[in-house]
Amino acid sequence: TLSQSDSGDLLISREAVEPTGLLTKISEVFRLQAEQKGINLKVRAAEELPILYGDEGRLMQVFENVVANAIRHTPTGGKIALGVTQTVENRALLFTVTDNGEGIPVEELPLIFERFHRVDKSRHADTNQSGLGLAIARAIVEAHGGRIWAESKPGKGTTIGFEIPLDIV
Repeated sequence: TLSQSDSGDLLISREAVEPTGLLTKISEVFRLQAEQKGINLKVRAAEELPILYGDEGRLMQVFENVVANAIRHTPTGGKIALGVTQTVENRALLFTVTDNGEGIPVEELPLIFERFHRVDKSRHADTNQSGLGLAIARAIVEAHGGRIWAESKPGKGTTIGFEIPLDIV
């Protein structure tokens, strides 16, 4: 995915995607994993959202990478919310994944979407994590004409947000 993005060959197949349905699918993919860890996984979607024209499979990849990280870094008894709203100017959909996990140090936030970056270098040696998940998420969001970012408070949790424009068909 990243090499396709680098060469400008990352293909996005635009199709009608129902945003609440997309979040529901993701919650179902991760429901068992969240339950096994004692994490409350919820979908919070605004009402009457417009259809998004995007690549549902690629958008699922974004969520799979972000939600897997949220589950990994949220303690037993924690919460993860998958959200979608329409932006104030109604030109994009804003998707969020918010957890109340360990958070990310402020000095690491600008780096988390870079390839191979790991916030806690000592913890990932045995977990088969490549450090590419958020870089892939950024490439896919940008291929949709969107942007992605993170907000976090150490010890309080993290929100990964991304906007996908509605006016691109």
